[in-house]
Amino acid sequence: MNQKRFVGFSLILLGMLISFSRVAITGAVAGVEKSSLVGIVGGMFVFLGLLTLLVSNMVFKFKTLERRVLNFKGKPIEYKVVDRNVGFQTPKYFVGYKDPEEKIPFVSDEVPKEYLERIVRHEVIENEVYGKEEDKCLRATIEELKTVPKSQMKAYLAWRAEVFESLINYYNDPSRKGNPYNERIIKEAEKSLKYLKEKMSKYKQN
Repeated sequence: MNQKRFVGFSLILLGMLISFSRVAITGAVAGVEKSSLVGIVGGMFVFLGLLTLLVSNMVFKFKTLERRVLNFKGKPIEYKVVDRNVGFQTPKYFVGYKDPEEKIPFVSDEVPKEYLERIVRHEVIENEVYGKEEDKCLRATIEELKTVPKSQMKAYLAWRAEVFESLINYYNDPSRKGNPYNERIIKEAEKSLKYLKEKMSKYKQN
């Protein structure tokens, strides 16, 4: 049972206990008024519990296909590979720093297996090393490319550019435009895409 559900059930139980025991709690003096007040309080706890349960069920859950662990600066970080078929539109090769339920990194099973750890490491670097700093995505991309063997670089650059193009197109959709958070993602992703294309052009010249 996750934390939100536990809180929801606890609130409902507390509200029911208060409601059922209101007669015993109140004294003989002004018993009716006090009993009514206690009953209202109990009802409020039940309502809050039901609301909490409703919200917990609304949290989207990915279908986990596999769990993996990457080593980041001597610290093991668990991440999960999730089903790409989530029932609604997503960027191609989606990846994230924290999933809604377990708060651990996640990545679509659409990502080639040999790239899984590298793209998740990018998310960890971007969020844990650079945090709210400017150009955090670009800086994480530069770090990411340092792990790519030279013989694989050309293919990886093309694939990674496709990932960022899909991400930018997703957030450029009219239904998502105008949101400050989404605009920041677009701005950061565009810097990384520009850097990747510059690297790709150098490989084409060689």
